[in-house]
Amino acid sequence: MKETIVTVKSKLETALAAEPYRFDFKRDTGTLKISDTRSTNAVTIQLGELVKQVEQKGETAIAKQVYYVTNSFKAAQTTKQVHQHQAELFPVIRSSSFPRETKTGEQFITTDHTAETRIYYVLDLGNTYRLLTMKDTAILSEAQIKQLAERNLNKKTIPLKIDTVADNTFYFVRTNDGYDASRLLNHDFMKKMEKEAKGQIVVAVPHQDVLLLVDVVNDAGYDVIGHLTLDFYASGPVPITTLAFEYTAGHLTPVFILAKNKQKGLSK
Repeated sequence: MKETIVTVKSKLETALAAEPYRFDFKRDTGTLKISDTRSTNAVTIQLGELVKQVEQKGETAIAKQVYYVTNSFKAAQTTKQVHQHQAELFPVIRSSSFPRETKTGEQFITTDHTAETRIYYVLDLGNTYRLLTMKDTAILSEAQIKQLAERNLNKKTIPLKIDTVADNTFYFVRTNDGYDASRLLNHDFMKKMEKEAKGQIVVAVPHQDVLLLVDVVNDAGYDVIGHLTLDFYASGPVPITTLAFEYTAGHLTPVFILAKNKQKGLSK
């Protein structure tokens, strides 16, 4: 049976039926708002994107979405104090359209990044994390939190999967630790990649669990990174942006790619 927003909505509601959640389906926008009745917390699922994921990955996509929803609510309820867990602070990248404050009006701790992206800061909780707000600056200052998060990120390893298409070298970072896209913020790593490149370094963060880099030496490199970014954006639980960026001396410049050719010979 062909999946629709109605069928995936039904599957989500069934999978979450045992939880204390309220569901608000809006057919005109194709969204399902899931609210935790124990609090004011809520998440909104773009069902159209979920349909694409289910068509590609089957029931695994539903399971991943359920995991994301339940752990998001668990994270919101944590009582961990930031100053007692300084080694568990990290930066994450989100779309610039991501909310700047909680449902109750608390301002998230953020840093401007690009016109399409913004940096947020989190407390890692193991299987999920909690976005930090200005309420978390009671003991540690905002500047201290950001400094600690950057330091902790830079300690993370960056394993690279490498592939080559038409003389362009592609690098994939996919550890699935929640901070793959964040590794773009590791300045020493990015400087090293730029120094070793034969051409132009182009990067993409289509969703939080992947960082794409390519050493572009011809137009085919731009074409393939355009295809890959769109594909990954459609498959991730927390999409960020469909745009790729040229990286030059620490600066990111959006690349608007009109992909004309189908990618060939490149595995994810």
